[in-house]
Amino acid sequence: MKFIQPALVLLLLAIFFASCSNSSFLEDYSESKTTAKCSKVYMERDSLHKGMLRIHSNGAFVTLGSGKTTASVKDRNLMKVRFTYDFSIAQNEFTCGEFTRTLKKNSKKDEKDNLPMTMLTYYDMVLIANARSKKEGYDTAYTYSSVVYNENLNAMFIEGLSFHPEVDAYRLPTESEWMLVASQNFDVENSWNNSNSDFKLHDICSFRKDSLQMCDMAGNAMEWVNDWMCNLKDTVLQNFVGASDGGNLDERILKGGSYRSSPKSINTYSRTDVYTVTSSTIAEYLGGRLAFGAIPNAVWLENDGNLVESPMRVLANSVTLKSKMQSFRNKLVFRNDVSGNLAFVDYSSSVSSVVEIDDTLDCYHPDISPDGKWVAFSTRLEGTHGLSSVFVRHLDSAGSNLVKLDVKSANIPRWRILSSGDTVLIYVTSADNNENYESWKRESTWRVPFSKAKFGMPEKMLDGSYHGGVTPEAQVAVTGNKLFRTRKAYVDGTIVDSVWYSFDQVCNVSLSNTGNKNVLFLDFGGKMGREFAHEKYDAHERLLMVNVKGELRSAIPSPKGFTFDHTEWTSNSKYAVATLVNSNGAHRKIVLVNVSDSSIVDLLEGDEVWHPCFWSMKREIRDDSLDLDSAGVYLLPTQSTTYAKLRVKMEMFWRDVDKVKVFLVGSSRMEMGVSPLRYDDLNMLNMGVTSIDPYRDFYLIENYILNHGDSAFAVVVSLDLDNWKSDCCEGLGFFKKSPGYVYDANHDFWKDSIPHNFADVVSGTLDASPGERKQYDSKGGVMAGFHSWDENGVECVNDSNYTSKDFKALEKIKSELVHVIKLASRKKIHIIGIVFPQAPQYAKTGCFGRYGMRRTEAKRQLKWLDSLSRTNHFFTLMDENRMGNHDYPNFMAYDCNHLSYLGASQMTDRLKLVLDSLQKN
Repeated sequence: MKFIQPALVLLLLAIFFASCSNSSFLEDYSESKTTAKCSKVYMERDSLHKGMLRIHSNGAFVTLGSGKTTASVKDRNLMKVRFTYDFSIAQNEFTCGEFTRTLKKNSKKDEKDNLPMTMLTYYDMVLIANARSKKEGYDTAYTYSSVVYNENLNAMFIEGLSFHPEVDAYRLPTESEWMLVASQNFDVENSWNNSNSDFKLHDICSFRKDSLQMCDMAGNAMEWVNDWMCNLKDTVLQNFVGASDGGNLDERILKGGSYRSSPKSINTYSRTDVYTVTSSTIAEYLGGRLAFGAIPNAVWLENDGNLVESPMRVLANSVTLKSKMQSFRNKLVFRNDVSGNLAFVDYSSSVSSVVEIDDTLDCYHPDISPDGKWVAFSTRLEGTHGLSSVFVRHLDSAGSNLVKLDVKSANIPRWRILSSGDTVLIYVTSADNNENYESWKRESTWRVPFSKAKFGMPEKMLDGSYHGGVTPEAQVAVTGNKLFRTRKAYVDGTIVDSVWYSFDQVCNVSLSNTGNKNVLFLDFGGKMGREFAHEKYDAHERLLMVNVKGELRSAIPSPKGFTFDHTEWTSNSKYAVATLVNSNGAHRKIVLVNVSDSSIVDLLEGDEVWHPCFWSMKREIRDDSLDLDSAGVYLLPTQSTTYAKLRVKMEMFWRDVDKVKVFLVGSSRMEMGVSPLRYDDLNMLNMGVTSIDPYRDFYLIENYILNHGDSAFAVVVSLDLDNWKSDCCEGLGFFKKSPGYVYDANHDFWKDSIPHNFADVVSGTLDASPGERKQYDSKGGVMAGFHSWDENGVECVNDSNYTSKDFKALEKIKSELVHVIKLASRKKIHIIGIVFPQAPQYAKTGCFGRYGMRRTEAKRQLKWLDSLSRTNHFFTLMDENRMGNHDYPNFMAYDCNHLSYLGASQMTDRLKLVLDSLQKN
């Protein structure tokens, strides 16, 4: 196990202590207070684990979800969870003092010791839990291989992270455990919330404390729980621990309210924040508490709510694989032998998860097509007798466009590209035992073209079943199981058939597809292998490689406690992929093996993971003038969802910049509030992303849009007055944290000439998660919200009174707006500023909107914007909020400060009128 190095502790302490202070981060809930239905449980002090209560939950139950049709999909369904075990949970939220005591001995007391520890990612909490387990002599509930930190030493990614519920150790509580405990005495009235907190954290248990009651579950800090997010299912489960992985978004669950929450919004059932929560989310109002104890026979759900028969976990990230394969475009496909289905992982993005293709077909020996879009497989496995079929389907979650090869029998398909450039599948009529030469020779090896989702006419290549691989033109062919049979064709027409490896038994023979004609195989501890390795070993304990002459070149040992199986070459000549089999015969891991230095990278683990195929796309961009480690790299694995979303938008920008007439820039209000596809003729591109950051938006306009938007006549920007203040944004620092933006700036934003195929360069870099990319349409960049807001009051999550520092920041932002308008006017480009509508209920409060600003001050700022619009021909103000007196009813709103799809349609219609007017003038 690894943890933060001691040298980092002091720096971490300084950083994390700084988090125990006032906060201005965002949260929101849409439902009123409710108490979950649950058993009453007996709680007592845990004498073995300081600061914890022992929860006697064996035989108890709790109901997750709200049961309200107006709730979000994540919270809506009811699901009963039963417990067959007891556990312990911390009475209070994890504090700054506990952090010090966990990571450092003999620390002095600090006045902030009793404040909840915040600014903690989920990964930080995992490391803290492991640290306490180790400090007290327990095993750890979490294992991993490495940790990636950000500049503040927050853990932003843990590679190979695996949760072991069966281990008796410190960990985060599950959602079910948190709900069961919280529901015993959930008290919103006696909690730190925005009605009494002065918008800052307070000492734990300072509102009210009973020796046998939990503190601050309703308020003070929101809390991490252990679970990944999934939709709840109308059923009863036992010992439920959440989703098996984070899905396309790596989405986690948060519970409880915070010092910024409205009392009306605090409840036990809400499961998330106003924005998507991932394992790397950081917020000044977000902390957690620890639990302790094993969870026997844990049960997971898939993200869609279906029961998981065999949990599988991704163990490698995209950056690690890029360092090995020299490409971010990497995919793994394999057979889940528990379900019999094909499953795959796309490692091209910052978030990778297992996707299983649900099917009734038998699926063995999958092989990914050269372009990475298709997967071929057979219905029978190596070494078995009988007829088999070969199918090809798209490598997507639905396994769409299933095509069957219409022949009597076909087995173990392998993709190849001919010298003509045509793509073919090579297959054999049988992959049965080849020990008897006559029966083996009666079988044959074929190839068939595949193009435009159709098979061509099959063509016989060879007599004999060479299912270990054949070069495209049949110069070399190999097969194993049981004998290592080979065929070599020489340029003079000579054909040589032979048996390699002294007629010893072999299997899992795989011919390289990279031109070097090396062959991998496994043996059964044969004499030749032992002599080459200079030691004895048992069956499959060495991954062996021979060259085209049949000469042994390497014997790679399997990891201790495992043997190899299902070995195959990847598309990279240095790497093979294999499963690892434990002493009980279970195929528990899939690994990447470097045949040059024998190093191994864990890719995935599960109960029975078979027949892996690993594909990597060779990078076709060859531009010596570009540093491909920096060019277009707009996202790093440690960065937030805002960076990920803008990474998607930047690819759209470079792809379509010559055609776009109207650019849309701004916060999530813009991201959700204007729909480009409503008017195709305008060629609008919505570049709005999460978070309010006017400096970010003005920077994009000045340096990207105005430099390259030659077809544009207007730029539309969101004017988020309620959060134009000192701590609203990262400012220009946002663009200093990703190599791509720095690289652009160092090359003067490519004013003279955009590099050739620059959009392709961007698309080849680390991508946003599939879920983040899927949120946007492929053309216009809008994120459509179809949920209608069910009014439940509004809340102002910041102090609405601006300080002198805030007013100074506001004036600076206004001057930046004027500067951008001036630059745009030189290019005859109009700037349209939209003040997006927020809930009309804010008119009954002192807040202009969700993030504050007194309403009297807002009127003054709106008057200034109106004056700017009247005196500057190239600036137009669209005040669609009108101090709350607008015509965007609840069914047009997604929540209290974002529009739904219907609201966005109305907003776009009105924007169209303004744009038409500008074009006419």
